[in-house]
Amino acid sequence: MTDAPRAVFAIHEGFSLFGYGVARDLIRMAADTSETVKLDVVTASATTGPVHSSCGAAVVADCDLSALPRAQYAFVCSSREQRPDDIDETLVQGLRHCHRHGGWVIGLGTGVSALAQAGLLSDRRAAAHPAQLPVLQATFPSTTFTLDPYVLDQRTATTVGGDAVTDMMLELLTQSFDTAIAETVRRAVMLKPQRSGSLLVSVGLQCSIEELDPRLSRYIQIVEHAISAPMPLEHIGRAIAVSPRTLTRLTHQSFGCAPGELSSRIRLSYAADLLRTTSKPLSDIAEISGYRSTAHFSEAFHKRFLVRPGKFRSER
Repeated sequence: MTDAPRAVFAIHEGFSLFGYGVARDLIRMAADTSETVKLDVVTASATTGPVHSSCGAAVVADCDLSALPRAQYAFVCSSREQRPDDIDETLVQGLRHCHRHGGWVIGLGTGVSALAQAGLLSDRRAAAHPAQLPVLQATFPSTTFTLDPYVLDQRTATTVGGDAVTDMMLELLTQSFDTAIAETVRRAVMLKPQRSGSLLVSVGLQCSIEELDPRLSRYIQIVEHAISAPMPLEHIGRAIAVSPRTLTRLTHQSFGCAPGELSSRIRLSYAADLLRTTSKPLSDIAEISGYRSTAHFSEAFHKRFLVRPGKFRSER
């Protein structure tokens, strides 16, 4: 039996396979990213045998709902047809116990109903799908239901579902573990640096994100996608249909540096995240970050951060 903190996914017939899969896979990716993320992840159900998702795919639960009270993260994946008065009492009690003992309770999409039924959203904000809003507002008047994509409020998390599950999970990883872990996962999943203010600021953005030229956003996306094997600048320029002269003008306007320097800053930012969140050898981090040798990586890192990689890690 593992001693790792437990994340329990409580699934109900007709649950969203998309939300369930995204949330579980992002936890797995976070664990792959950092040794500090150690979670025993299981799926629980009120019934034995396969539980069918809304798309027809079936998942066999690892255990029953009695696993919820011992969870540090309790996810609820319900059906669109499930009404608040249909919610299993074992689920309700398990969510209350989890939250009372310091755990997070998370409603994915329609799972918000179970959190509300357990009394965990009283005097709090929660995200709700527009189709659910009238019933939820009438049934749970002490909760402020919003149309925000997701809401995290005092160890409760709710989301309308869809791609908002990804955004909510990244915020949950940030609050539970570390911003760098969430950022690394975001890069792996989304490859959309224009959505990450922290990355852009870390590499020297001198304008607002809204003012960033779309061609430059695409350039950064390609650089991130090819971290381990940097593409020649002329190849990237052709891919985004921008001349070397125009690309240089764009990077100087927004970041105050040449395209090659911006590429280096992005790769070194990624390397710094790995130094903060993993125990990988410097030689591996150098290779992953696209440097041909540890010595070359160390020199570039020192030039950027004014400290050697080894000392940077020891001071974090």
